[in-house]
This record gives sequence, structure tokens and C-alpha cells, in this order.
Amino acid sequence: MSFKRLRSVLPALLLLLWQPAHPQSDRFLFDLSLINPEAQILNLGDLGLIQSGNVPDFFLVSITNLTSDAIPMLMRINYRFNGQIISTGESLPFVLPPQDMPVPPFTNAMLEAGVMLGNGSTIRINHYQTDLSAVGNLEGRVRATGRIPAGSYSVQMVLFELDENGNPVDPNGLQDEVDNHTLTISNPTTLDLLVPGQSVVVPDIDEVFTSFPFFQWYSDGDPGSANFNLTVYEKRPEHLTVQDVLNSPPSLVVEGLSQNFIQYPADNNPPLISGSVVGPVRPLEPGREYYWEVASIIQTTGGPIALESDVFRFRMSNDAYSGEYDPRLIAFLEQILGPQYRSTLDDLLQSGFQPNGQINLEGTEMDINDLMLLVGRIIRGEVSVKGVEYY
Repeated sequence: MSFKRLRSVLPALLLLLWQPAHPQSDRFLFDLSLINPEAQILNLGDLGLIQSGNVPDFFLVSITNLTSDAIPMLMRINYRFNGQIISTGESLPFVLPPQDMPVPPFTNAMLEAGVMLGNGSTIRINHYQTDLSAVGNLEGRVRATGRIPAGSYSVQMVLFELDENGNPVDPNGLQDEVDNHTLTISNPTTLDLLVPGQSVVVPDIDEVFTSFPFFQWYSDGDPGSANFNLTVYEKRPEHLTVQDVLNSPPSLVVEGLSQNFIQYPADNNPPLISGSVVGPVRPLEPGREYYWEVASIIQTTGGPIALESDVFRFRMSNDAYSGEYDPRLIAFLEQILGPQYRSTLDDLLQSGFQPNGQINLEGTEMDINDLMLLVGRIIRGEVSVKGVEYY
């Protein structure tokens, strides 16, 4: 059984990022802007790549003629997957009215249906070539799952002025770079919990030896835009299923986190880097079992959605320590040393040893944030612990 309740829909979602526009023509201006600047995720059908007939508005197109002449023009759109074109759309030639007949901004949905200009000309994109099979069996993966796979998607829009023969004018010799606006899209597919504990589907339960464990997760969403909600639950004897636990009053709820880590707070008003505690903070008790999950809150064209992680669980050790030193140090040591050296750490704690807060790496002093970055590198497999000595 899988507890990734919304994870299965993620490959059909897209994250919006904007790249700077290329140099404009001196005869006309061309601009794109998001209708909802907070939106990060779109469905594939939002882009008009599949002819669903119900393309929502998510960006505005603005074209301004800087001259007193009507300008014959052509518009082209390329859809790319990992840099390779999978679909190309092009308008029929149209005439941009002169400066004294301004064209109101229009949306992507209006462009799909056809935009009537004041001089009787019409701009309409026709997707005349789509080949999903051209890139790594993309078509097969879409047909098999009904969803697009993870990858980098982009929408490239280009405006060309036409000469007297109806051919695109390319003054710079770089046709694809003239008045080129690119909307880059990357569909987030991963929201993985890291520590503490393991997935509820794993039979073994990890023990935690500090009363204020450090929670960390990984997301491939836009780090500047994603917000995370963390929820921790206590598993009680009357809970027979995972859903029973998740339906019970939580021990901790923290909303609006911008970073992908947090230490379990010691009170109801902790000094958080971001986010806020909702409701009371119930202390983690020795010998008790706890479940936790994270939701990433992301804006879409239809409003915010919550992309949820797996559910992890852990057990507080009966020897859990809650001394006055920074409890994150024990949590970090647990992650750095791993299960193969857990007995070594247990021996030190049970013998009364405590971290004194001084951290050094190869003779260089570190702070707690440097140690956190080191933990992240160890979790990702970039570095490993070769041995442990204490004296």
C-alpha cells in the first residue's frame, strides 16, 4: 500500500519560471506577463499542447507597434522537452495595426481561439506539428500513464516581421533569437522525507535519542516559491491503521515553512526562520511512536493545492535526552554517524557526555548551519563517514 496520497498526480503538473526576454525589434514591442504571478503549477492541458478545447488564461501577450505603418507579421510557438522540440505552432500572416490603433493585451486562450485586430486581421495559433515520440519515447510514457514524465519543458514564442514577399525578416541573422520570449517549465515530482525515521511501510522503526529531533525533507520544486506544512502525530494504542493516526489531533503543526528543515520546537512560540506554529506544541515523550508528513503548498491556475509526501514514523528512545545544549547537535550526529555507529553515540550519551557546541572540520571552526549543510551532503551520498574515534 502506498501513502503518497497526491504524489501520483505530480508528473502532470508544471512549475513556471520566467527567463529574461531577448532584445526587441526597434519597430514593435512584444511582452508576456503572468495573469497570476503566484502560480507555479499548470496542467498539461493549460498550455494548449493537447487540444482539450478548454485552455485557461494564465499569461497575457502584449504587442505594440512603434511606427505609423501597418506591419505584416507572423507568430510562432515551439514547445520543447529537455531542449528538443516536441510541438510547433504557427499563425497565418497577420497585419499589426499602426501605432494609432493600439492592440489590447490578449490571453493565451484568446490566442488559441483567434484574436481579432482593429483592422480586421486575426492572430490565431495552429499547432500543425506535434511529435511526442521524437524524444525518448515520450509519447509511450504519456500513453501508458496518462501523465507527462518529469523533465524540463519550455514554451518559446517568437514574432517575425514579414517582407514584401511574405518571408520572415531576420535582421540579425539569428531568426530564433529575434523577439524571442521563453517560458520555462519544470514539473516538480519529488517530495521525499529524509529524517527522522522511515516510511510506515518499512517494518523496522528507527529510534530517536533526542527530545527535539531535526526534521528534514527534499523537494525538487522551486525553492524560492514553495511553502511547506509539517505535521507530527502520536500513534496511540487505539490506532489500528495509518489513517487512524492521521485523523487524530496532531502533536505539532507548522505552516508556511520556506526551508526544507526544522527542529522540533521546545515551546509554543519558538524562534522560527520562517513559518508559524499552529496550535499547541506537545512534547515528544520517551517510548512513544510518532508519525509525520509534509505538504508542499503551491499555487496553480485554479488555486492552491497541497502536494503531500509519504508518511514516516519513528520511536522516541526511553533514553532520549533533553539537556540544555543545542539539541540539534545530537540529531545531526545521528544522521552523520548512521545506524552502523549508533551504539557508539549511545555509549557516549549514556556515559554522561554532551556536545559542548564547538564544531570543527579539519581544523576549521564550523557553526550549526555549516554542520547542517554537511548533513545534507552525507544524505545525498556526496560524502561518507569512513570511521569514528572518540577519546
